[in-house]
Amino acid sequence: MSSSSFDEIKSFSNDSIPTPTHLKIQINAYDNYLIDFPGDKYDKVPIIRIYGRTNTNSSILVHVHNVFPYFLIKRVVTNKNIKDDCKILHQKLEDLLWDFYSTKKKKKKKNNKQNSLDESDDEIDEELNSKLDRSKTFKYVAKVEAIKGKEFYGYHEDFECFYKISLLKPNSLKRLVDLLYKKENIHIIPNFDNGHIKILEAHIPFFLQFCIDFNLYGCSWLDLKKFSYRLPVLNPKSAQIFEDELFVSLISENFFSHNNLERMGNCLLEIDINSNDILNSDALLDPINDADPKDAISSTNAVWDALNKIRNSVGLETYKSSQSQNQSISRNSFYHEKHELIEKTYNALIEKEKIKIKENKVTKKQPLSIEIERLPTLLESNLKKTTTTNNDNRTKFNSKCNNISPRKLTTSFTINKRQKLQEQQNKNIPNLTQRQVSITEKIMIENEKKNLKITFNNIEESLEDLGFKKNEYFTPFFQDFEEFNKFKTRKHLNSKSHSIKCMDPNSKPRIHFKNKTVINKTLNYTKPGILEFIRKPPTYNDIIEESINSKINNNNNNEKNTFLNPYGSFFQSQTQNIIPKTWKHKHKLMQNKIFMHSNNDNNISLHSPISNMFMELITSTQLTGRLPDPEIDEILFITWSLESGNIGALQHNKGMFVKMSENSKEYNLFLNQLGKKIAKNFEVVFYDSEKELISKFSEFVSILDPDILSGFEVHNESWGFLLNRGDFFNIDLASILSRVNNQQINKMGDFWGYTHTSSILITGRHILNLWRALKNETKLESFTLENFAYHLLHKRIPKFSNDFLFKNWKQKNYKTLINYIIIKIEVCVEMIDSLSFIQKTAEQARITGVDFYSVIYRGSQFKVESLLARICRRENYVMLSPSQKMVRTQKPMECIALIMEPDSQMYTDPLVVLDFQSLYPSIMIAFNLCYSTVIGDTNLLQKENNINNNVMLGADKNYQLKNGLLHDIGLENITLTTNGALFVKKFQRKSILAKMLTNLLETRVMIKNTMSDLKKKNSQMSENNNSNNNKFDTLLRDLEGMQMALKFVLAVTYGYTAASHNGRMPLQELADSVVEMGRTVLTQSIHFINNSTKWGAKVVYTDTDSLFVLFPGKTRQEAFKYGREMAKLITENNLAPIKLQFEKLYHPCILVTKKRYVGNMYETERVSKPILQAKGLEIIRRDGTPLLQKLMETSINLLFDSCNITIVQNFITREFEKLYKGKYLIQDLCFSRKVKLGHYKRDNSLPPAAYLAKEIMDNDSRAETQYKQTVRYVVVRKENKKALLREKAMTPVDFMRDKKNFHLQLDMEYYIIKHLIPSLNRIYNLIGIDCEPWFYDVKNKYTNDYDISFQNRKSNSNYIPKVSIKYCENCHEIRILPTMKLCFKCLKKYEVFLKNERNNLKEIMKKEVLNNVCKNCIGYDNRDLVGNCVSQDCPVFYQREDDN
Repeated sequence: MSSSSFDEIKSFSNDSIPTPTHLKIQINAYDNYLIDFPGDKYDKVPIIRIYGRTNTNSSILVHVHNVFPYFLIKRVVTNKNIKDDCKILHQKLEDLLWDFYSTKKKKKKKNNKQNSLDESDDEIDEELNSKLDRSKTFKYVAKVEAIKGKEFYGYHEDFECFYKISLLKPNSLKRLVDLLYKKENIHIIPNFDNGHIKILEAHIPFFLQFCIDFNLYGCSWLDLKKFSYRLPVLNPKSAQIFEDELFVSLISENFFSHNNLERMGNCLLEIDINSNDILNSDALLDPINDADPKDAISSTNAVWDALNKIRNSVGLETYKSSQSQNQSISRNSFYHEKHELIEKTYNALIEKEKIKIKENKVTKKQPLSIEIERLPTLLESNLKKTTTTNNDNRTKFNSKCNNISPRKLTTSFTINKRQKLQEQQNKNIPNLTQRQVSITEKIMIENEKKNLKITFNNIEESLEDLGFKKNEYFTPFFQDFEEFNKFKTRKHLNSKSHSIKCMDPNSKPRIHFKNKTVINKTLNYTKPGILEFIRKPPTYNDIIEESINSKINNNNNNEKNTFLNPYGSFFQSQTQNIIPKTWKHKHKLMQNKIFMHSNNDNNISLHSPISNMFMELITSTQLTGRLPDPEIDEILFITWSLESGNIGALQHNKGMFVKMSENSKEYNLFLNQLGKKIAKNFEVVFYDSEKELISKFSEFVSILDPDILSGFEVHNESWGFLLNRGDFFNIDLASILSRVNNQQINKMGDFWGYTHTSSILITGRHILNLWRALKNETKLESFTLENFAYHLLHKRIPKFSNDFLFKNWKQKNYKTLINYIIIKIEVCVEMIDSLSFIQKTAEQARITGVDFYSVIYRGSQFKVESLLARICRRENYVMLSPSQKMVRTQKPMECIALIMEPDSQMYTDPLVVLDFQSLYPSIMIAFNLCYSTVIGDTNLLQKENNINNNVMLGADKNYQLKNGLLHDIGLENITLTTNGALFVKKFQRKSILAKMLTNLLETRVMIKNTMSDLKKKNSQMSENNNSNNNKFDTLLRDLEGMQMALKFVLAVTYGYTAASHNGRMPLQELADSVVEMGRTVLTQSIHFINNSTKWGAKVVYTDTDSLFVLFPGKTRQEAFKYGREMAKLITENNLAPIKLQFEKLYHPCILVTKKRYVGNMYETERVSKPILQAKGLEIIRRDGTPLLQKLMETSINLLFDSCNITIVQNFITREFEKLYKGKYLIQDLCFSRKVKLGHYKRDNSLPPAAYLAKEIMDNDSRAETQYKQTVRYVVVRKENKKALLREKAMTPVDFMRDKKNFHLQLDMEYYIIKHLIPSLNRIYNLIGIDCEPWFYDVKNKYTNDYDISFQNRKSNSNYIPKVSIKYCENCHEIRILPTMKLCFKCLKKYEVFLKNERNNLKEIMKKEVLNNVCKNCIGYDNRDLVGNCVSQDCPVFYQREDDN
């Protein structure tokens, strides 16, 4: 960079040029690089590159100057000259890094080792190659300046002084921090006599620091008041199809000037800016308005303003916040501080303070140093502007009251203005025991008023008071007397809740009447019911009215009561299904095919879309049975699709690049098979050579300039294969695809990206590995394209092998290849659109403030920290950066969430689930728990060995408690949590976490209400126009992404404070206080419910923030009513915003153990057909087989619907019989497990799935199983019964291929004994039933056939006979030819002949049905394609292979 150009940028940044229009740029991606600094002061300076879109959807590259990464060091001594100390520290830090790299140079020469994989070596090489004069030029540290601020980690009242160290190289920041944490380097800090260094703000990455300081958010707008542009204005390559008249007209009116810098990027536009020209930072100059919750975070504040404008434009009222902080005053609270305990603790600490005050001779509060007061805050230092904060008013107030003692100041300012609110709140706090007694007394008074005589009117209430249930529900029973007798003779588990009875009339005692035994055969208990107390006999008028109503109902209802199908909806009773009944879709189908951010004016959107380019290709296959290898297999043609992008002068957003000469016969044949419809919608180009095709396609991508490059699998296919094929031709395709021509940061083989997103890094673009993104969004057993398409789009698509596709290419059957690749790429587009993946990710970036890519691959702590640091910056707090050693040596977490061990049994009474809405965030708000409000642990504060008032607080071992702090705060402004931690109340200081969480909660409620209002508006407009109106669909999808992002941050905020192992800023006292207060709220609620006689309910299980309340003898309607009443009453008796809400009702339900239960779920009273919902059981777990899921779901449905164990037993035993007879689908017996190759300790102890994946990879190096991809396998029967499981595992394709040749058989005993029965017994043991004897009954019946068939196959497999011996299938006596089934003697018998013909006809019909299914799935008329599909997710594939 030349000196003149740098001066030009500097000059235009300082000039005030009036601009009528601001340039808006949406931040989609970023990186940074170094440039040479003009002059001798610095070697190189960092520049941030931002890749984005203007408000006209033109791609733009922005170079941000005058931004440096930095961190802070706390300055201990304050009586020295600050400027001189900054100069000394600047030079010493520079020398420290110079000496470090010099030492590394000597070690490297001595060892003479080269390791290309070590990043530190690359860094050292860069440092050693430069020849600079260290006395004149700074190479590492840009500047050191002094600022003021408050420590965020712990309660600090006054401003303190900090060194702000700005660096020239972002990579050297972590290196310098690690060096400073070493004790031998502490001496370089001037006047440092403490012995312990405190580093702050070092854990925040460079770009996130920049976004926080200038109020920028990922995928949101960057507002500029001035800039300079690089010539030419439009990229010559992109200008062929793109233009931006608005930008050209803007600069043509001389509002902005150009610079002399060369173009670096491939974007349409390229500009340079100074950090001071960013208008977004103006919003940080004003203090946060505590009365307005939405003002704390700029991103949510912008959402409120934008949505209120939209609401007004569509005729909706402006939404106002609920002001939850004012509601907390009027609410009662279960929680009461034990005043005796806190007063005793407080007095002990005060006495200790008095002793230290006398020793230190401190009598009054020291005023803030004038030198520190004049220092800028961190925000003012970054923005070079003066801010107005609430702390300034507090400082002015303190300066006027220097002559007033601290106690009088606290009394006048704190008590007089805040104690009134506290007293008003205390008046509304009832005593919990008094409230329970009052409820009991009311019930006793009501009972005294009643007549004690039992009548028909009060029999239910009277018996219920005595402990009898008003309604008695049926419990599980046997219907078959013989099975009941077997059950009694076997050893079985006793049910906790009830004893199992038999409802067979034969089991009833005989009645002897006149020498005759009478059996009552009219009793039949085949359906569940309720036993109720007898009612008062009806009157004559009641009978007449009821008879009339019954006649009317009989005329209107023609449905007949049918007996419940004991075999469920997935199985037939006798034979294997020809076509399996449709298996459930695990995701709802999107009814409206919405394309995000379309050009339709009726679509309302808040931001520009993020362009996404899909690409799939067809290759040759030189080695049969192997996956394509880029070293030998060429690319035949490429298909692409650009979604939500600007296509400029192009006519279509889809196209093909084909390797074919336009002068050849194949060219005309390809066009004929292409079809008119496809030709009208696709841009098709042809190239003679593959090298030219690859180069031109890469240049074409660079011109279109998409933000995201997507493919279903981008490592071995799609973009990964393209890049590897470019390496074969010595073409650096990564450089061509990059958004810049120099200073590129491309990478192939990033390990972290390989395990989380993609191992391919292209400068300026995001690489989306679609299967991994869909894996995280869905819960499926298999992560193939065909399985995703079936569950997300509800349609089957074929899968053809690469050998088959290349065979069609050689046979010039281009239509098959064209249709297949189009289906593949369109399905990818539809799937990612159906889940709104890109939109949701972008909204999370806009809400949390991180960039788009960090939302995908960074953890939850990073996102919470982004929001937390923004509020801290405005409130002048600085965040501690503890080292990993400090984090891991802090006090361990002592509190755990309240999770009761349930009373494991089957509950036939209604079970209501009550859930605290966002319990942990609500507790942080209600009790003002935060980093900035914690004083410390009372146990540590009372220790006598505290040196200089230094105590341990979380990861900070040198937390300094100011003398007289508790005396100044006062007892009335301190909260003592149940785990013994002290926090100041919100009247003293409102916590930062409370501001953040209140903002997020209020915004989420506002978004959900707006979505509800817009849906109602849509339905009204549709009714008026008599058509479907989708005007707000795009906006609704944006809002859905926003509220999901808010929900995510609310859920993980507690985890940020409690990450004790690898946390960024954990605090044990805060995390334990949140958990312990949550336990207190739950415990008080449980005590209140169990001791209340109003409902007669009992809490049987709790899980962190949920209550499972049992209502014995109540109907579902009563349980709904009482559950809502209970939730409302508990909510009113807790501080806002703690809210208990009614979630659902289970009836019946089985509680197995912690976090494992199943039940029929009712969400409202109107629900007539419940939904079977399970948690933690095999019904929903993905580590079993589909057979187990179906078996458990159907059997539990039968149990809940009928309570008849006989029906359940018949169903389960029938399925055992089908397995022994071989009447099963192999697909239902496939295990599907995730594989993590490279993460196992030893190769000889691999699990079966990993063992098979390694074998596959050994046979074909390109068939590598991706990290956490699933591998299917079945368990085959072996002669050695002690064989390991991995030795018996086999892929289903190999099993079906070798089944007949090697006479293989599945190990049914393993499936039943080791897999099915343990899972079934986990449920049925709770009601006293053991399923294992049922299996042995089946085994004794079919074991001979099962063993004989295996022995025959085993013996046959030992020989390879020249002529196979086959006997008649009917008489089994006469030998026949291999092609025959029956002998001639049996064929003469009519019945045998008819049966044989019937079976032959059935097989022909079965094949015809399978062919029709394949035709409908493939969508082609060509019969040659039928049977070539190799999709292992289709049940037809297994039936076809099994028949073959």
